[in-house]
Amino acid sequence: MDIGVAVGDSPLGPFTDAKGGPLVSDATPNSSPLNIDPTVFTDDDGQVYMYWGSYYGLRAARLNRDMTSISGSVITPSGVSNFWEAPWMFKREGVYYLAYAANDSGCASPGHACIRYATASSPLGPWTHRGVVLDQVTSTTNHPAIIEFKGRWYMVYHNANAPGGGDFRRSVTLDRLSWNADGTMQKVVQTTGSAGGPPSGVNLAPGATASASYVSPWEALGAVNDGFVPSGSADHSHGAYGNWDHRGTEWIEYRWPAAQTVDRVAAYWFDDDLGIDLPASCRVQYWNGSAYADVPGQSACGVAGDTYNVTTFTPVATTRLRLNMTARPGYSTGVLEWMALQARSAAPAG
Repeated sequence: MDIGVAVGDSPLGPFTDAKGGPLVSDATPNSSPLNIDPTVFTDDDGQVYMYWGSYYGLRAARLNRDMTSISGSVITPSGVSNFWEAPWMFKREGVYYLAYAANDSGCASPGHACIRYATASSPLGPWTHRGVVLDQVTSTTNHPAIIEFKGRWYMVYHNANAPGGGDFRRSVTLDRLSWNADGTMQKVVQTTGSAGGPPSGVNLAPGATASASYVSPWEALGAVNDGFVPSGSADHSHGAYGNWDHRGTEWIEYRWPAAQTVDRVAAYWFDDDLGIDLPASCRVQYWNGSAYADVPGQSACGVAGDTYNVTTFTPVATTRLRLNMTARPGYSTGVLEWMALQARSAAPAG
């Protein structure tokens, strides 16, 4: 893999090769054995930097003003924990931020990525790891871009949630990014799903028997796995599960006669604008043969309305899957549809 430079008179092109050969290649001293995913950053003084690399490690270099040659040497920045690929560099309030895809058991299942980030007082580091800003998504890879627009910050990334999506058929996704007072980033909440319908994959829910900790007498537990596609969170034309007027944490559960391997669920929440509201939080558990346990490596359990909230995790083989829902103060919770999606690859965790 080489990195080239293209030049054009318009941001839309047409573009031509700017130098007749690669800017970075295997012959470049200290280049990565896999020179991929370049990102370019211009500092306040006009100095341009480029960052790239793969699971062999992050690389960085200053560029000359001609943008077609490197100034000095390629370096390997220090302090970037569990770097996999896809660096993204930006600056905010005098602090340099480096977001990147990471692939480690602390944040993602095998073959998948989360987004970690680090900060520094210099564009070339040394860097200090700050944590995970985006959990793993429904595609294996996960590439970030972080931008400010009209005073608000956003993360652009990708997943496999669009109809027909997959690990190598990805869709662009954008969510708000929020900041803590100390300059650290809050974890991005994935408002996953699409207006066009439920996430792709084999839904095992219709073949399961549903049960719940409590069901309101006027609601229908059978609605959660009947395959209906709601038009919005208030659409209970096909029935809805609800637990009014119970408070706190309640659960719904699927049971199969034989173990099923699952790696994603998708919850479409019920909100009647009365006593049932979107939950404050949720989590997914499975039966490990002797007790219920949190599914390993689970991404954020989304609580957005009018969409399928997809939670991904390391594949598990189980006969029981449970969705725990914690209500907002003064309200109860409800579900219009809960999908349990068959694992597409990888060995189950249990």
